[in-house]
Amino acid sequence: IETAYFDKVGIHVIIYTGRFDYTNVTNQQGLTQLFSPEGKLCKNQWVAKDTLNSWYPAFRAFASLDDAESTIIPNNFYLHFEAFLNSPVGAKFAGDFKFENVTGSSVIVASKSSVITNYLPNNDAEVNAMLGLREAVDSANVPDAFPFSTRFLFFEQLAVLVTETCQIVFSALGVVFIVTFLLIANPLVSIIVLLGVGFSIMDILGIMYFWGIELNSVSVIDLSLAVGITIDSAVHIGLAFMEAVGTREERVTMVLKHLGPPLIHGTISTFLGISVLAFSSSYVFQTFFKMFLLIIVFGAFHGIIFVPMLLSLFGPPSYYATENEKKCAEQKVAGNRARVKQDTPTS
Repeated sequence: IETAYFDKVGIHVIIYTGRFDYTNVTNQQGLTQLFSPEGKLCKNQWVAKDTLNSWYPAFRAFASLDDAESTIIPNNFYLHFEAFLNSPVGAKFAGDFKFENVTGSSVIVASKSSVITNYLPNNDAEVNAMLGLREAVDSANVPDAFPFSTRFLFFEQLAVLVTETCQIVFSALGVVFIVTFLLIANPLVSIIVLLGVGFSIMDILGIMYFWGIELNSVSVIDLSLAVGITIDSAVHIGLAFMEAVGTREERVTMVLKHLGPPLIHGTISTFLGISVLAFSSSYVFQTFFKMFLLIIVFGAFHGIIFVPMLLSLFGPPSYYATENEKKCAEQKVAGNRARVKQDTPTS
């Protein structure tokens, strides 16, 4: 029902005003700028037409203040206000105030008004509407006034999401490069592996746009996981390439011959593991399925096709010049492991 009939309705936003002197002429002028039919809110591009519900324009009309520059004499403000609340027009606003007794007189310490925004079709519109309403309220120079909606809690997240996503992804890529360089000990292979991971992330972001997957907390989590998952195939290929002996083409062929099938099998088994999420009706699970499908496909593509292609063209020399040198190094490592095992005391 929500989607069918009410999906294109704006959000309800409360405009709160806090503790200040409502009788002050400057503050009255600020309230007029904010709440009048020609004021900051009604003329704001994000506010739907004729949706302002505020006590202040009704109060001014009750006090016969037709001129936008007119104000009530401070000493007479609460006399008019009390009469307003006791009138049929003002009675409906009685619940929009909080009062406090000061030197024997009841004064306003808080009030609220409300507006409804225009339909907000996407995340950008939601963030811009929140920021636009805040700017409109602030520009009226009303002390301690601000707009609020429970939806703003989610919009706040969206407002910083792009920056946070860039920080997370680039930090993860930086860590990937450092760890890969320390383990493979070759800067060129580390860069090629990093390119494989980086292009996987770029491809995922591109398909997200065409699939209508917006940037939110769910998709950002998947993107951060993508860096760690897509590196799997690429780093296996890179390390095996450095350990193989022969020309670039021979080493790439040998690596794909030995590692290609298990990497493909791992890709297929991972897809089967997440395939059950495709039948879920939950947005979270559907997004996880789509994102992990992209991670699996592009991770495998760049790891098994793109990275080997770059290695065949620009790959550095092997760790070993000959097969005998490689065997000697393997035997030496095996001997060291055996000695460590013998020297380790048993409990």
